[in-house]
Amino acid sequence: MMKFEVDAGKCIKCGLCATDCPFGIITPPDGENPPGVVAERAAYCIKCGHCQAVCPTGASSLGYDGVSLSKYTTDKLFVDPRQLANHMRLRRSVRKYKEEPVSKELLEELLDTARYAPSGTNRQPVGWIITYGHYKVHKLAEAVINWMASEMNKDSYYAKVLPIAAFVRAWEKGIDTIFHHAPHVITAYAHKDNHIAGVDCAIALTWLDLLMPSHGIGVCWAGLFELAMMHDPEMRKMLGVPEDHVTKGTLIFGYPKFKYNQIPGRNLAKIIWNED
Repeated sequence: MMKFEVDAGKCIKCGLCATDCPFGIITPPDGENPPGVVAERAAYCIKCGHCQAVCPTGASSLGYDGVSLSKYTTDKLFVDPRQLANHMRLRRSVRKYKEEPVSKELLEELLDTARYAPSGTNRQPVGWIITYGHYKVHKLAEAVINWMASEMNKDSYYAKVLPIAAFVRAWEKGIDTIFHHAPHVITAYAHKDNHIAGVDCAIALTWLDLLMPSHGIGVCWAGLFELAMMHDPEMRKMLGVPEDHVTKGTLIFGYPKFKYNQIPGRNLAKIIWNED
């Protein structure tokens, strides 16, 4: 339910909240009356927060708990585009980790930022499961290997298209090709009826993927784990996925064992211009 509120003492009647509303829900100020809501359109509000973000005086709000309209100057609000580009280009898929754990306090700080990731109609459907510590991570990786071994015994499709036998042999030698001995695993989940859950989770995970290196944390996507999760209900129980929800992406992470000093090459961007 929409909870648009205006502090009449702060409102300067500029009308920006009404002008910038994507669905035309907010009425412009009228004389001494501040902006209001078009009652028959209120149900279309997705709480995107444009009305709150565009307000120059912090007069409008949508009733979210814990939201503070801090005043930022432009130089504090925006990062240098070249620094951001270099940060993104330096991003590595890290598969060698130190033993040192990432603190829970830092993880909560990172997830507090990741909750601002865009989602379809701003439903904010993404939840998180953090597997914290080497023993728990090891048991999850072992479950993936057990699933792979069962696929080998059935001579299944995945046994034909993936080097599953090599993964199992490596595990038997003490080599973890699933989580690469990472200390932590984070999995994104959403309700099974959300038809774009995969997109919403992937966006939120990508935000984490870019945020974590700024704190010195290395990250890698765990595709083999997700593949096993799709086909083994017992693994979902083991992970603790809530009922009627599905996982849609997993990252492994920890402090990198090595420092990366160069930006390796990549293929040129493939661009099609669709112009008038």
